[in-house]
Amino acid sequence: MIADYVYYATSNIEKYKGVKAICRIELSKAKANWHTTHFQNLNKKHSTNIEDYYSENFSKTLACLTDLSKKIIIEEFLRKNKNQFWYEEYFSKSTYYKRRSEAIIEFLSLYTN
Repeated sequence: MIADYVYYATSNIEKYKGVKAICRIELSKAKANWHTTHFQNLNKKHSTNIEDYYSENFSKTLACLTDLSKKIIIEEFLRKNKNQFWYEEYFSKSTYYKRRSEAIIEFLSLYTN
């Protein structure tokens, strides 16, 4: 039901902004959890990967994405990429936007279920 709404009732830019917001929130929460763990356990070893501090739902969503969709979501929304045209190594511009749209729909359908 929610996936139908996401697919049919929202524009591509709304979907893009939604995924961007979800990723920003998850990244902020993961960083906060990392800092909390780091300062509570100064003498103990803990993971330095921020990915280990994502919420369970977000981690499962990323794990279930296809490899291509996962790469697009990570590069587009989770990495501080200085090169905004990173995709040119892999796709033409039109192919990238088509694949990005597919990745966003796949992400939203998995994240909302």
